[in-house]
Amino acid sequence: IYECEYRIYPHARTERWVLSRGRCTFDPVTKKVSKLAGVVSDITERKRHSERLQAVFDLSGSGASQIDPQTGRYVRVNERFAQVFGYTCAELSNMTLFDLLEERASSAWSERHVDLLSSGASGWREERCYKSSKGQPVWVICSGFIQRDSTGQVIEILNTVFDISDLKQTQFELERAIDTRDQFLSLASHELKTPLTSLKLQVELRQRELRRLDSNFVDVNVVQKSLSQQMKSVQKLTGLIDRVLDASMMSRGKLDYKFETHNLSECLRDTVDMFLAQSSKQEIRLKIENEIPAEIDLIRIHQVFSNLLSNASKYGAGQPIDVTLSSRDDCAILTVADTGIGIQPKDLERIFKKFERAVSKNEVAGLGLGLFLVKEVVDAHLGSIEVRSAPGQGSSFIVTLPLRRQPE
Repeated sequence: IYECEYRIYPHARTERWVLSRGRCTFDPVTKKVSKLAGVVSDITERKRHSERLQAVFDLSGSGASQIDPQTGRYVRVNERFAQVFGYTCAELSNMTLFDLLEERASSAWSERHVDLLSSGASGWREERCYKSSKGQPVWVICSGFIQRDSTGQVIEILNTVFDISDLKQTQFELERAIDTRDQFLSLASHELKTPLTSLKLQVELRQRELRRLDSNFVDVNVVQKSLSQQMKSVQKLTGLIDRVLDASMMSRGKLDYKFETHNLSECLRDTVDMFLAQSSKQEIRLKIENEIPAEIDLIRIHQVFSNLLSNASKYGAGQPIDVTLSSRDDCAILTVADTGIGIQPKDLERIFKKFERAVSKNEVAGLGLGLFLVKEVVDAHLGSIEVRSAPGQGSSFIVTLPLRRQPE
């Protein structure tokens, strides 16, 4: 049996490529070929397509390859493709795409390869880690094109790769840096809270001693006012540290939740009372339609209520805050509205990100963590938060919480 490709010139200056396949018959005495029987097929268009494809491969700035759809073997590759993986073009011509993968990934990609061919897909695009000739990881963006005939049969597979190993390395280094930062913030927060706790106890002790002092010798009101200011400063700093610690734990996915059935209405009333105790000049108009039991993490939901009240107080220009709580369709709906400076439309999404605020730090103090923590906690409760605002017309934050995490 023989098979060969060759050129013929049926007319002057006209070149045609043909593929000849057939069987040889040998003379039993001389052992020489006595007869050839076979067929000749015109493959000129296929050869021209192949030449155009090779030209595209050679000119491509990305690594490019043609893959046999049945075996996964590399039919052709360009120099850039070979450079990415540290092989020569000749070496890759004896390899399959599965040879460039780790054993576990190779098995998974083999199954995916079969699925792609049988599903009628026209291609794929993904990030994938291969291995170089030296066994080093090579990260690439891999794009494939599957060409099919009119019946859906796969004719050829074209594949391009773009080396992103340097970008991946930078990403890994950034992730390590962020993890190191979060660990530092966690450690620093714990270390800072230790002396603050001691200072808070000392202030409380002085307040108790003050009640026993003779007012003829000490102006009790002056000292009491000074101690109250010190306690507020301690509480404010403790709150800031708690927010930094919570943000750090959220970034690392280590913030724990304890879901139990609690009265949301009672939680909101307690939060408002505590807030007014620290901000006696702030007016809050509270409206609770009914008692609402819900499956929540009580401490975290208290943080949500407290942060929304604090945010409304900061940006509300000293005006009253309207707070309403109601239930509808197995959900609790909390609205915290102020009539302050409002938020620019371009900032509505940004304010829920870490360390972001709608105004500069010179206008309003804070770390820009309050709304970030609110959204994280609400998301963990499978709820949602919406903000409606316009510059100069105040802001309304609407939190919707399911009463049960898993519907019965």
